[in-house]
Amino acid sequence: MRCNSEHLEKFKSEARQIIASFVEKLKEPPPIIYHYTSDVGLKGILDTGEVWPTDIFNLNDPSELRHGLSQAIDILKGKLANSPLQSKKFVGDLVTLFEQGGIPGFGHFFICSFSACGDDLGQWRAYGDDGRGYALGFDAKVLEDGFIRSPNTEAFYITYDDGKLDTLLDQIIESYRGTLDIDLTLQSGVSVDEMALLYTWLTVYLLRAAVFFKHGAYANEKEYRFLEFYGADVQPPDMKHRARRYSLISTYVSGFCLKLA
Repeated sequence: MRCNSEHLEKFKSEARQIIASFVEKLKEPPPIIYHYTSDVGLKGILDTGEVWPTDIFNLNDPSELRHGLSQAIDILKGKLANSPLQSKKFVGDLVTLFEQGGIPGFGHFFICSFSACGDDLGQWRAYGDDGRGYALGFDAKVLEDGFIRSPNTEAFYITYDDGKLDTLLDQIIESYRGTLDIDLTLQSGVSVDEMALLYTWLTVYLLRAAVFFKHGAYANEKEYRFLEFYGADVQPPDMKHRARRYSLISTYVSGFCLKLA
């Protein structure tokens, strides 16, 4: 059994449904949400009338993605512990790919983070220029109504529950194993291109799950997140960069900025 495109499309459809079901259960936003920023960030917002999102791979703290993916790897290893050698090698190669920084090649994820809490010491320190910046309050419903306009845009509360993360990852991985019969597929032999597809679409949906979660240590942030995402085969238009100390951070402008009245 080779990597079957029909089976792959079935997995992608199931994974989208699993994630959509999870998103539907998330809480409605509070009336006001806050965005912590520096004086430079405030000036940019006032000058442009826009709030720009950030490439998720350029976050101040990228550990949240590693947290979700490391749990996904643990689940994969557990489920394939008694599987053929080819399946174990598949997971091992996936781990190596993650560790060597290959994750950004699997998709484009842009986020803008807000908080239900307008005066949180941790966020002042992390995002508000160590207390010298600003916490800007926005009407959450107005922002959300202007933002949610396509299937690849979402707004949601971050979840700080590893048990729920494990459940969501497990559902995605079980769908992947079941629809693709991954053990038999790998045993039958797959080409380099087919293997790339297997890696790509599993990783895309593991990442899609990871962006809904943070470690419980961040629960005080009460984050409400705006997300727009694209597959690896789509290049978002009008990419720009903004400075952050010693690096340039990718931002996405066209069609994704949050317009301010």
